[in-house]
Amino acid sequence: MLSPDNAMFGTHELITRVTEDTGDAGNLGVVLALLTPGTWATRDDVADVLRVDPSTVMRYARQIQSSASDRIVSNAAQPDSQAQAHAMRRESTLLPQSGTPDPARRVTVEAMREALGTAAPSPPRRAWLVRASDTGPSDLLQDWLNEGYCGVEASRLRVLEPGSGEDAVRLAVEADYAHLAQVALRDKSAEIHLFLNRMREGDLVLTPAREGDQLYLGEVTSGPHFTSDRTVALTRSVRWLNTAAPIDPFEDDIPDGLNGKLGVQLGVVDLTDLADDLAAMLPTEVGAPPPPPRRSLHLPGPDARLAEDLHIRPQDLDDWIELLKERPQLVFYGPPGTGKTYLARKLALHLTAGRRERVTLVQFHPSYAYEDFFEGFRPRQGKDGQPGFELVPGPFRRTVENARKDPSSPHVLIIDEINRANLARVFGELYFLLEYRDDIVHLQYGTDDGNGFTLPRNVLIIGTMNTVVAIPSDCGDLLSGQLQGGVGSVVVFVVDRTAVPAHAV
Repeated sequence: MLSPDNAMFGTHELITRVTEDTGDAGNLGVVLALLTPGTWATRDDVADVLRVDPSTVMRYARQIQSSASDRIVSNAAQPDSQAQAHAMRRESTLLPQSGTPDPARRVTVEAMREALGTAAPSPPRRAWLVRASDTGPSDLLQDWLNEGYCGVEASRLRVLEPGSGEDAVRLAVEADYAHLAQVALRDKSAEIHLFLNRMREGDLVLTPAREGDQLYLGEVTSGPHFTSDRTVALTRSVRWLNTAAPIDPFEDDIPDGLNGKLGVQLGVVDLTDLADDLAAMLPTEVGAPPPPPRRSLHLPGPDARLAEDLHIRPQDLDDWIELLKERPQLVFYGPPGTGKTYLARKLALHLTAGRRERVTLVQFHPSYAYEDFFEGFRPRQGKDGQPGFELVPGPFRRTVENARKDPSSPHVLIIDEINRANLARVFGELYFLLEYRDDIVHLQYGTDDGNGFTLPRNVLIIGTMNTVVAIPSDCGDLLSGQLQGGVGSVVVFVVDRTAVPAHAV
């Protein structure tokens, strides 16, 4: 039974925000309600039940204005901090001699699922890029393919059990690879954690040849195990599925965004966003059901009634949609009061089939910056009542994350008065992605975790530009030479319909 005193813990805000990540606020409330005084749970167990990334659990758990947050630990070996240890000791949760959480008081995955009334769900299939070490022998990849395995270099690492937790992995790596620089330690910890704790049987694994001209796909068929007789000491068995006909990334039609991920300089890279598209590229085995179709973005065609309501020709509407298919950003420009914003909003609703939750509008102004647009630190009150700072996503980041969850549907960001802000200051490193959607950039606040950030093709940007407002000289190429733009440029400009006849320029 759930104690009424612990039913919600004042976690309404947390539940609302995690809903954006999990889509299941009710489950979160039930799981949190199980953590009554004197009990505890691990971050990975909560993440497994809610089917979210463990970092999501801890990020929001730290914001709960309740003692419930002190009952979630990163790993079962020890509390995360002295403050958490003190709180758990006060509730008699720690063993007196060792100071470790009492296993008898642990809220297990099974208990959480029983409270939810659900059987153990089949976890969603993930996909991973795992590289054969560049420092290993030249025939290492061939050994992977012949022997049916893949792995990561862990020759100096002590044996760790699966589920050891991210913090436990980090501490072990820092101790066993103390000769590495700080950045290398962080990367090594990340790849060991992903391979040991996050990868599961049934996941897809992709590995490139050293020359980059062949990509091999396989299915993970075992848990992790340490071995002393192979170059890569931490391995998993893999059933390789396309050794006879590897994917050629230069010739074959590969998923959007994969090229950028291939450039990430990490040993293990999360490709889960591309899992369905990669599965669709596998050869179909005899008697096996066909793979799921490749996800593709569909934009609706012109609507004669909409064109009539907007007092434009259907051909103009068709031209704009075709331009967005070719280059997914477009700007309407012209004198003030000529209906640019109205037109942009109507077009956005048409593209999203009237789904207003897929349309976001922001208005630029001279003080607008990257921290407002994408992500930045904002003052927040901590759970101890003291002021602090929290990294908060802006409208562009939220639009991108929503688009990733729904890759076959367009999500539109309308930027009103786009030329009133300093675009270099607002877009920062993201400006590169407007032209190169399949590439990656590394975010200045490091929230891409070294995996790189991509801009999905289903994020459409529609801007409006007032030609009376002076164009800042430091806006860069985005607003320079707009009349010579065309389909080959970063942004397609469309002359406002009330200034001159509408056409793509």
